[in-house]
Amino acid sequence: MQAGGRELVGPFVSVLLEYLRDPDADIRASAAEALGRLREMPPVVVPALVGLLDDPELLPRSNAVEALGSFGQDAAAAVPALLRYATNAGSATQRQLARETLQRIEGLPGSQAGKQ
Repeated sequence: MQAGGRELVGPFVSVLLEYLRDPDADIRASAAEALGRLREMPPVVVPALVGLLDDPELLPRSNAVEALGSFGQDAAAAVPALLRYATNAGSATQRQLARETLQRIEGLPGSQAGKQ
């Protein structure tokens, strides 16, 4: 956000975190995507996105995985959950998305993503 809107980031993130629990899967997915674009408040946002990896719907899960990757190394706490997701996700596409996200978090050169 621009310098003038900096004070709005916390409340905006709080609203998006609430939307991660909305009954509508599209709203949960959109909130995850927005949080990934903002890349703010990782100590609070990353655990909330990890919680979305167990969502019953595909789109919120996919958006949560991608959003976690946007945090890079700030999402290191998500690595164990992403490793499980990369192994257990229902589709090859989702498993690949999780592996790519792990590489983004751990860094491409010499990454140990998916080798544990």
